[in-house]
Amino acid sequence: MENLDATQTTNLRQQVIKTKWILVAVGIFILCLFLPFSAYSSRFLIFGVAVLAIGFFVFLAMMKIDGLNDVLYIKKEQIDERAANIVVPTICAILSFFILSVIYGLKVDVAINNNGVITNGLIIDGEKTVSRSLRRRSETNELYVQFCDTFGRTQKIQTSVSNQIYGSVYKGMEVRLKYLPKHPNLFKILAGENVRTFTGISNRDLVLKDIEQIFTLPIDSIINYLQTISEGWKMNEVESMRIFENKLKKETVLFTNEGQIILTGGVIAEPENYFIPKNKILNKKTDVKRNIGEYTILTLTTYELENMNVVHLIGIPKKGGVEISMIFTKIEFSK
Repeated sequence: MENLDATQTTNLRQQVIKTKWILVAVGIFILCLFLPFSAYSSRFLIFGVAVLAIGFFVFLAMMKIDGLNDVLYIKKEQIDERAANIVVPTICAILSFFILSVIYGLKVDVAINNNGVITNGLIIDGEKTVSRSLRRRSETNELYVQFCDTFGRTQKIQTSVSNQIYGSVYKGMEVRLKYLPKHPNLFKILAGENVRTFTGISNRDLVLKDIEQIFTLPIDSIINYLQTISEGWKMNEVESMRIFENKLKKETVLFTNEGQIILTGGVIAEPENYFIPKNKILNKKTDVKRNIGEYTILTLTTYELENMNVVHLIGIPKKGGVEISMIFTKIEFSK
């Protein structure tokens, strides 16, 4: 009977020890959830130290070690008794780092979305780093951005971006960004996937319904309409022609003096798959010309629609490359 009581007492004590260290590990994790935005630049270092501590205290719980001083007396044989003594703390540390990083990133995104200020910035440099190992290839994209904050201070900040955003900008390009006034190092470049998240604009490519709408708008209202579709539109006037250009999306809308619209970029490479609904095509004709002007081959596909004619051009210039554009001519019906 005495042996049974002693065993129960020992088991209870070990359970208390285990619970103590688990609570400490959980406490460290919870504290990290309240990491202030001022520590953003050091977050990975802080999280790294924290998850090492979490892993260590989970290890103490697995080994049922009562005091920190007792760690010095752990024997290797005790650790090797169960693989879980190492595996469980390691998994806890890795998962904690991943979860903390994701949650902190989401908190930053929510703060920028709710309290951020939009301003203009300048891409002053960029760098892509590619690392390879036997089993994987990873890329890191860094951009160096300059902008003026609400206090009149010039900020020059390095930020990591996705492949999509990195590929859409270039050195010297003006961009819009959204940042936290109290923490200007926390910002998002309004390009790629960030446009929908932080402005609510769909950031889609132009399609036929947009050209139809543009034909009905006053020339001065077109830029406002385009800016409701995607980020980055600007208007220029060259030789009395209005040119609307989106360098982020690599799309251009040009009004000719004859009242036609010329579109380049976007999803026009395969017009019948993405741009023109097939049920709107009344007639289609394709003509291939060789050695005409500056082109080696020029393929013209004419689409007859109910209210306009569309010419899709694919040209292979003699200098090389491929040029794709679409020309829209509105059909005026006599009353």
